[in-house]
Amino acid sequence: MKRSNLVVLLSILLLTLMPPLPSHPEEALKPMEILNKCINVMKNVNDYTVVVYQRQRIGGKLLPEEVMLYKFKRPNSVYLLTTGDVNHGQEGIYREGWNDDKLMAHMGGMLDGIVINTKPGSGLAKKSNRHPINKSSLIYMMNTVEKSISYAKAHPEDNLIIEDIGTKVIFGKTARLIRIKLPHGEEYPYYAPVSIFGIDESSFLPIYYKSYGPDGKMWEEYKYRNLKTNVGLTDLDFDPKNPKYNFQ
Repeated sequence: MKRSNLVVLLSILLLTLMPPLPSHPEEALKPMEILNKCINVMKNVNDYTVVVYQRQRIGGKLLPEEVMLYKFKRPNSVYLLTTGDVNHGQEGIYREGWNDDKLMAHMGGMLDGIVINTKPGSGLAKKSNRHPINKSSLIYMMNTVEKSISYAKAHPEDNLIIEDIGTKVIFGKTARLIRIKLPHGEEYPYYAPVSIFGIDESSFLPIYYKSYGPDGKMWEEYKYRNLKTNVGLTDLDFDPKNPKYNFQ
């Protein structure tokens, strides 16, 4: 065998036996970086539609899961329609500054056909919801997170904890789960002692939320399916005269 051929064979053999060179993938994002990306993405959302699957604890009782179509448009217009078995057909419309700033609701189920007007924070409006309709959007949620984190960082004695706890598949999308722990009580401005945010790893949109009270019991769980942003919603989407709605 010629010397040149022998050198080539030896070189190939050495390359085969050598361990592979380490790859240097981009460093995984830290939990706070993921949250910041989500917050910034939502700041550029003018409107969205989504199907919400929610379970809530009201008055100490965990209510059955509700499914609803939800529409939102800045600055604060909301339309929702309950499509699941629980409260089926119930509709609600809220537009900031419209209808004396009241929620207009078309009742569903056995009360189908009844239309009421009430303040979003009234006892009637919150009877089956932890959050009033004017504070129910994903944009409001992420703004609240941003304010809470900013306040906690300015008060290190509150011992803010932000941690990555893995992933969860939500309607076919992989969500990065970020857990936030904060103190709870009247002397603190925070909502929940434990919150878990599920953020879509590809779009950085929020597609999951879960919270726990100080006793460790779940307060609520929201799963968001088919979230579409900046779809061009109009005033008709938040008008009880919309022919697709049932307020008449």
